[in-house]
Amino acid sequence: MKVINKPSFVKTLGSVSVAVGNPLHLECQLDEDIGVSITWLKDGKKLHQTVDCKQSFEDKMVSLDILSITARLQCTVKGSPELHVTWFLNDKELSAGNKYKITFKDGIATLEISDIALIDSGNYTCEVLNEAGCESCSTMLTIKEPPLFIKKIENTTAVLGDTVKLQGTIKGSAPINVKWMKDSQMLWHDEPNVIMAFQNNIAILTIANVDICHGGTYTCLAENEAGQQKCEASLAVQVLGLFCSSCSFPI
Repeated sequence: MKVINKPSFVKTLGSVSVAVGNPLHLECQLDEDIGVSITWLKDGKKLHQTVDCKQSFEDKMVSLDILSITARLQCTVKGSPELHVTWFLNDKELSAGNKYKITFKDGIATLEISDIALIDSGNYTCEVLNEAGCESCSTMLTIKEPPLFIKKIENTTAVLGDTVKLQGTIKGSAPINVKWMKDSQMLWHDEPNVIMAFQNNIAILTIANVDICHGGTYTCLAENEAGQQKCEASLAVQVLGLFCSSCSFPI
């Protein structure tokens, strides 16, 4: 029988001061990382993994990084003054303000986009106008979203000989690479009676003819260019009224 203890903080969060526009890093440490689920809250509201909110949980260390990400688009312009520069996103004119900083100096037109988010993806156009005419150039900006489990894998109990599925739903920018681990050991596609699949944003681990050795803690790890996230769940195998919750795959 596997006894699960309530997690405890070995190192707690402290008060932090940070200047506006600078990144924020928070860190704490737990005494356990197996079967532990981490959730960050701000003013009572859950924080999700995004391009500017990176969460990690590795080797019992929990960290949260709030990034202030700015994108800068520039083009060099030649022509007779007076030159008037206008920026567009998907053919909609942009105005300078907290979100957009627009400058034109020494023949260089610059657009700075603060607090980058998925909604900022699109086609950006710089249009330059003087009395002689108008010229424009465009570029596509693509924002990558790190993986996020919108439905996590759940703890499961199976009877000896059953077929069981562990599955979670993941959103994020493609392509997403999904890996599975059991008791912190990587699972491979040639594992006996084990099938791993990832289709339509659903990661599925299927175990046929469940045996005692299949009991344990399973981790689903999702990765893409923007980051990674994992979630864990346990599989308990019932045998003659007993449960096996942690064994190793036979070699």
